[in-house]
Formats: sequence, structure tokens, C-alpha cells
Amino acid sequence: MTRCATLILLVFGLAACGQPIVNAGAATRYTVTAFMMQRPAAPAIVCWGMPLPDPPIGCGGPPVADLDLSTMPDAHRYRNGVVAVGTYRLVGTWSAGSLHLTEAPTPAPASDRTRLAECSQDVNERSPTDVPQGEKLIADEDLLRSQGILVLELYMCHDRLFAGVAVADQETVDFLNARYGPIKVAGWLQPVS
Repeated sequence: MTRCATLILLVFGLAACGQPIVNAGAATRYTVTAFMMQRPAAPAIVCWGMPLPDPPIGCGGPPVADLDLSTMPDAHRYRNGVVAVGTYRLVGTWSAGSLHLTEAPTPAPASDRTRLAECSQDVNERSPTDVPQGEKLIADEDLLRSQGILVLELYMCHDRLFAGVAVADQETVDFLNARYGPIKVAGWLQPVS
């Protein structure tokens, strides 16, 4: 009965607002400010990586569940069907490798884009493929995705591997350190305080 009532409320909420909003309950909420792109028949992506050629074929970053960018007021559709929108602040929960919105996207200036924390000093010249744990992490892309872990960047920071991930919650940090040894992990989506 409770599931049915929740489903009815969700359907009415979608119809009333035009944008899907998930009730997060006690789940940790995260925020990120960035532009977004969506390929035909694919989920919207919060763009951490730069869009590829012109017209863009998409961008790199975490998916946003149940968001159709073509409904956004500043949606631009390229000739190849990719839809792009400007910079928005997003707030939602992280589950199964996707951001699930708990608030409607809010337009934001490009200068407010969220930056990923970087290595605090000079980065070593070695690439992650020169380091066994980096090689293993790169080879484990499918395993990581199955755990809801999206690696955005990977490089050597001093004598430690640095992994920039979509969300650096304790479960993700523990999983990465248990599987690959001690590495530095930083998240792009930031917990809402």
C-alpha cells in the first residue's frame, strides 16, 4: 500500500513540475554545478569532461537519472541529435552510478562550475599506467561501474595514485583503498551541508 501511495505521489509530482524529483529521505544529498549534454536515447550527463567535436557527440561525466534536457528552457539541439544546456546547479542523491534529483535544476553562471579537488603539490610525471594499481584500476572500469563508482580522472600525486571520482562517499573510498591499496580519492559532487 505504501509503495502504491508513493508511486501515485511521484506521478503527480512529475506531472505538476515537469522535472522528476526523487524524495531522498535520509540519503546523503550532493550538489554539482556544470553544463549538461544528452545524446539521443541516452541519459543526460553532467559534463565534467569537455564536449567532443562539433557537433559534439556528448561529454564525459556522471549521468542524471530521469532528466530530459530537451524540456529545459535553454535546450539546444545539434544536427546530430545531441541536446546541450547551459550551466545548472543540481542537487540529488547518488545511487547506482547516477545522480537522482531531489530539487529542480537551477540556472547558474558558468563561473560557479564545480571544480574537482586536485593534488596539493606538483603532479609526478609518471602516468597511472606506469603503476600496477593504476593499471588494475583502469582495467576494472566495468567492475567499478557495477559498484556505482565513476572515475573521472586518474594520475600520480607524489608517490600515490590520485582518483577523481563522481562521489567520494565513505563506501567508495573504502572500496578503492581495499582493492587498490592506499590511494588519494576526491569527489566532484559535493555533499550538501
